[in-house]
Amino acid sequence: MRPSAFSGLANTKYPVSNSRGFTRAELLSSIAVLFLATAVVLPLWGNTGSRSEQVSCLNNLRQIGIAFQAWGTDHEERRPWYVPLSEGGTHSHPLRNNVFIQYTPLSNYLSAACLMDPAEIVVTKRRAHNWSAQTGGLQSGGFANNAVSYMIGPDTFVSETHVILAADRNVAVNGPGTCASGGVLQVSYLNRPYFGGWVAGNHDKAGNVLMNDGRVELTDSKRLQQIIQAESPESGSEHILLP
Repeated sequence: MRPSAFSGLANTKYPVSNSRGFTRAELLSSIAVLFLATAVVLPLWGNTGSRSEQVSCLNNLRQIGIAFQAWGTDHEERRPWYVPLSEGGTHSHPLRNNVFIQYTPLSNYLSAACLMDPAEIVVTKRRAHNWSAQTGGLQSGGFANNAVSYMIGPDTFVSETHVILAADRNVAVNGPGTCASGGVLQVSYLNRPYFGGWVAGNHDKAGNVLMNDGRVELTDSKRLQQIIQAESPESGSEHILLP
């Protein structure tokens, strides 16, 4: 019996591949391309969180603006710092120089969590779960101003559209101290000769600004100075109450 042609391995023939491996030059070129692609993509991934936080911060300030507007509508078009404590405002509040107190009248219109910039939650600030004095509330120990990312412009009336109502807190206060605003608040102020602009903070050397008409804008130091100058052409100053 004639043996089968497939019964042994010795005579078995396999197709020979004509392909070849990478040369050293080709391998180095491929590595270089991958390196360049990684260098381009990684910064985009790194900025995703930052951009998301900027958008969240802008939304927080929009909600704050809406809350102030709603509160003013219910209180004869006034801001809380011009309304007596007996009427639900903060004018005579013993802790009125604390910015978190100036926000507390908004409790029926705003979540306390909106007072915190997401970029600060794990750094230096704490997000309040509610407006109460219970553990984790805005008025509880360790929270208060520590749970607020946004300063207030306490010279504002509802009818004024071109003034700063609130903004990120990372601004350099280089003025000659504090002064009284409206006979109520002891506040710092930004003054033209001493203007320091935005300092490194949640959005690098920039900051979000809520205008009194509800507009919100991400500004650099030059733009912030223009806003203040337009608001106070003669003095070039702006009263602010910082957390």
